[in-house]
Amino acid sequence: CKLLGLSINICSILVGFFVFLSGLTIWNSFDSVIRNFFMVGCGVFIIVTECYYFPNLMAYFQCHTTICGRGSFFCLLAFLCFMNGDGLHVFCMSFILFVVALFMIYAFVCALWLEQSFGCPPP
Repeated sequence: CKLLGLSINICSILVGFFVFLSGLTIWNSFDSVIRNFFMVGCGVFIIVTECYYFPNLMAYFQCHTTICGRGSFFCLLAFLCFMNGDGLHVFCMSFILFVVALFMIYAFVCALWLEQSFGCPPP
């Protein structure tokens, strides 16, 4: 379904934005600087790969081409967002985990009810 594929791409772009935003906020120690550089880089990677499809690059990032792999990657980023613990970071973590829950529901519906494969559509 084209609408579900488009909603997955939009949700992933929003996750990339919130990861990028969470990485830009608190820079008070060496640990947070390294973590924030990682989160800013991951946010930019998510946004760019959702807006443009790079098949040669995606061959090296196989976890980002399936719903379950993308959900696992987003869970890691959500818990990294929570490391600072203020209101913005808790909101970013909650939103990312909500998107992961939507992805898992989509995967289970496709696999169990519709009996179809459920890979991530390219943009």
